[in-house]
Amino acid sequence: MIERANPPLFSVVIACYNYGRFLARAIDSVLAQTYRNYEIVVVDDGSTDETPEVAARYGDKIVYVRQANAGHCATNNAGAARAHGEYIYFLDADDELLPHALQQFAEAIGQFPEVPVFFGGYISVAEHGAEKTQRGSDIPAGREQRLRAYLTKQVVGLKHGGTVMHRSIFSTLHYPAGLRANTDLVFLGQVLAHFAARGIHEPVVKSHAHAGRVRKNSALKEQYALAGVDILFDPSVMPAELMHLKPLYRRQRLLSLARADYHAGEYAKARAAYCSTIREFPATAFDLKIMRRLLDCNWKLLTSSRESGPR
Repeated sequence: MIERANPPLFSVVIACYNYGRFLARAIDSVLAQTYRNYEIVVVDDGSTDETPEVAARYGDKIVYVRQANAGHCATNNAGAARAHGEYIYFLDADDELLPHALQQFAEAIGQFPEVPVFFGGYISVAEHGAEKTQRGSDIPAGREQRLRAYLTKQVVGLKHGGTVMHRSIFSTLHYPAGLRANTDLVFLGQVLAHFAARGIHEPVVKSHAHAGRVRKNSALKEQYALAGVDILFDPSVMPAELMHLKPLYRRQRLLSLARADYHAGEYAKARAAYCSTIREFPATAFDLKIMRRLLDCNWKLLTSSRESGPR
């Protein structure tokens, strides 16, 4: 059993790179928590906007750390190293905690003191303000079942920005250096391969969509689409008995890339990605939903070529 102070202390780490326009909302959401035993660590990853000025307004209410730009993974690792709390919560600078978030985690920790990872549900907020709630789900106890469920998205509501982790995790695991997209997905996969987790069904955070986030995710997604597969299943990190799940995850990432292109209207790229997945994993051809999308790509490309052809 993990030894704990009473009550538990949370370090809320806010990594920020040129999100100064959102930073005050994130910090204020922590200051508004009903549970008071926490610290706020803001790690500025070399921002060139108003981030330093926004952080300075909070004085000793926060710990402010500034570093040369090194990327999301290095920034989170720096935050974990600086944190004093027994549990670490990584809050995106453009998101906000709900008022009872830390209280809910504290109660769950008291009920399940042997568990080092807890995650809550979240509320997605669209640019136009519409909200959609995703409740956290239960997660299998066995490590293979746990990782498989996570990779195939059978576990819903498990979002990096809604997860609390015991600081001891960072004595063995760190965010993967050099990866610029899907970093949270890869790191949480490695965490779940090693550590038990429990879900809090109620939402704990609001995740805000905005143009900057969408452009960033889209630009990086294709470049790093498959890089995370090898990093997640690094033999020096992943237990040997779980390495057989690597092809499953590679298939999931290929289909994710194809699906993103499809929804973006990039039908030629989506068709190529679906065909590539089928060649590598022939059983994919028996998935009716995927085949319908592939046929739809072919139809849209055909009709588009006819419409743009000579008249």
